[in-house]
Amino acid sequence: MKVFYVNMLKVINFLRWAAGRLIIRTSSGFTIIRHPEYRNTFHGYYDVSCFNPKNPDILLLHVTNASMFKRPDPTKPLYVVVWDRNKSIELYKSSPIYSWNWQQGARATWVNNETIIYNTYDTQSGTYRAIKVNIMTGDLLFYKYPVQSICNDYIVSIDYAWMSNIRRDYGYFNRQVNKPSYGLILLDFKGQKLLELPYDIINKKITKSYGQNVEKLKVNHVLISDDCETILFLIRYFVNGERITDLAQCSRDGNWSVILRNCNLSHYCFVTNDKILASISYKGKFGWAIINLNGKIITFKSNVDGHPFKIGVDSYICDTSPSKFKVRYLYKMNESLLASSEIFSYREYWKLNGEIRVDMHPTASKNGANVQVDLCDSKHRFVGLLNIP
Repeated sequence: MKVFYVNMLKVINFLRWAAGRLIIRTSSGFTIIRHPEYRNTFHGYYDVSCFNPKNPDILLLHVTNASMFKRPDPTKPLYVVVWDRNKSIELYKSSPIYSWNWQQGARATWVNNETIIYNTYDTQSGTYRAIKVNIMTGDLLFYKYPVQSICNDYIVSIDYAWMSNIRRDYGYFNRQVNKPSYGLILLDFKGQKLLELPYDIINKKITKSYGQNVEKLKVNHVLISDDCETILFLIRYFVNGERITDLAQCSRDGNWSVILRNCNLSHYCFVTNDKILASISYKGKFGWAIINLNGKIITFKSNVDGHPFKIGVDSYICDTSPSKFKVRYLYKMNESLLASSEIFSYREYWKLNGEIRVDMHPTASKNGANVQVDLCDSKHRFVGLLNIP
């Protein structure tokens, strides 16, 4: 009888090599975007498109040489860049930014086809602030508060310092605080404060509804309707050790209410000014739902969690959380939630989990023909571009 000896070190090294290989499957045209001077290139969150509103060949990205295997380090700089994908050149690069995270970067967002806005840390005042930049003229405007979301009329800010205590994925780490400063603040584009929704008011209302104190309450994931009339946001907190998620809405005059309580809503986007598409728990199942802003669920289909982005009139691209084999999928579906088709998948590097995970966070160009996803291999974060028929 022959005896076979196995070199376990070789087996382990082979498995590590296989796990680190980038495996991509797609039926669409695919291009990789990597800044040649930085180890990591990524866009950020799914709720703001990386594509210039007028020219989809111009991209708004984040770059850094920080290790992708480590949590965001406030001593390691990140830069916001405007990148011409055809010429592979920078059209703009920010000064070093030390307030950032892997999920959302510095919240870089197109204001219009010539202007961007993003967050930074002001060492003199010890505060997080937004900067608006005209990339053609170089004109700058500094705001007193950081940006979370924008519409044509105003900017919405949340408390990133408090966020770092409660949910590190989305916070900044340049300063430590023991209590929140505010819930939501609205500013016009000149920097004038229009409205403040105090944290204490939110906390008091939520506490009253439970008849007991709630813990670790935070406001996050703000979206604004296209008509600028409705601000949606998630309120997350703990009651007796259980994490609760509520969906709330606020009008531009400050009237606000909770429209879905304890709904385990994860991610969402507007369908119309009075409807959203959301990943949510419903009747003991988790999946996608079309929801009226009165809280009524119109359509529901069981599925896995993901990040939705609207393209066209009634279509959406959505990514998925990773499978047990670390495969993430991107698919397209319509508003009925009955028709969906896989357009892309890839296996992410096995070491990237939790705060350093690489969600695809898909966004699309204005015409819906170009889609961006954040990806990684065993050494770099990079951006993938797809052509969607």
